[in-house]
Amino acid sequence: MDAVEWVAGDLLVVGTRPAGPVARVFLGSRATKILRHSPVPVVVLPG
Repeated sequence: MDAVEWVAGDLLVVGTRPAGPVARVFLGSRATKILRHSPVPVVVLPG
């Protein structure tokens, strides 16, 4: 996340993998770490 030069107005979009209907609600461990450390707003798109 630090390697990217973020500027005002940037947005991070994260997609999830299609799994069962209940599993779509949850993110994997990598995505959770990305969300926690993101310096910009994040949009999560279900797969």
